[in-house]
Amino acid sequence: MTSQFNTPSEEPQQGISDAEMQRRVIHSMLLPVVRLARVFGVPVREVANFLQVAYFQELRNEGLTLREVSQRMDISMRSAARLSKQIKTNFFLPEREHELPRRIEFLLWYEPLSMPRIVRELPQVPVEDIESAMEQLLKEERIVRHDGRTVTYAVSRGSSRIVRDRWTARIGALNSLLSNVCSVTYGRFFGGHPRAFARTLSFRVRPQDVPQLKALYESGIWARLRAMDEDASGDPQSVSMNLTVCWSEYESIPNAAADAGNDSGTRD
Repeated sequence: MTSQFNTPSEEPQQGISDAEMQRRVIHSMLLPVVRLARVFGVPVREVANFLQVAYFQELRNEGLTLREVSQRMDISMRSAARLSKQIKTNFFLPEREHELPRRIEFLLWYEPLSMPRIVRELPQVPVEDIESAMEQLLKEERIVRHDGRTVTYAVSRGSSRIVRDRWTARIGALNSLLSNVCSVTYGRFFGGHPRAFARTLSFRVRPQDVPQLKALYESGIWARLRAMDEDASGDPQSVSMNLTVCWSEYESIPNAAADAGNDSGTRD
C-alpha cells in the first residue's frame, strides 16, 4: 500500500511564482473535466461554453451585478445577459434542488433565522427559489419552524445524510464533492490551512472484500463524525467542516485508444 500526503504550508512556494502556481493548480483541476469530455466526445467549444457559464454562475453567487460580472469576465453586457438566461434553464435544476437547500442549511447551523434574514443572506437568489428550497427542507425534516413574534427556522438535527436516486440529486451530490475538493486544494496550496487534509491511499483488495469499504464508512467514519457533531452542538467555538471520502478502481476511465469505438456524445 502506498500513501501520498503533503503538509500545507504558509511559506511562499519555493522556485515558482504565485501566479504560475495558481495557473498550474487550475490546469490540474481541469484535467478531470477534459478527461471526461474526451471519453464522451464532447467538442472543445461546448466545454468552453460550460466553463464560461460556470464562471458566470460563480460570480453571480458571490453577489456581483450583471455589469460587474461582464467587467470581471471581460465580456459584453449582451453576452452576460445570454449567460444569465442560460443558468435559469432546467439544465441547472440540480443546483436549485440540491445546492440551494444545502446553502440554507449551512446558514441555519449557526443560529435560527427568519425568512427575511435568509433572503438577505442570499441576495442573488430569487425569493421563489428560496421559498421552494425551504419547503423541501421542511418536508424532509432537515429544518423546523419556530413560531413566535418572529417566525424563525433552525436545523432539526446536527447531522443529516439525505440519499436519493433522482439524477438531479446525484448531480447535486457531485457538485458538493467537487466543491469540497476545491476548498481542500485552496487550503493546502494557498491558504496554509492546517485543517485542510488530503491523502490518497493506493492498495489492493479481493473482489469479495470491496463491500467492506462501505462498511468501514458506515460503522466507523459516519458513526464517529455524527458523535463529534453532537458534541459540538451549542459550542460557539465549533467550526463547520467538510469531509470527502471516495474510492474507485485505479484507472477505471477508458483510455484514449478506446475512444475510437465510443459513439456517445457529439463529434465534429
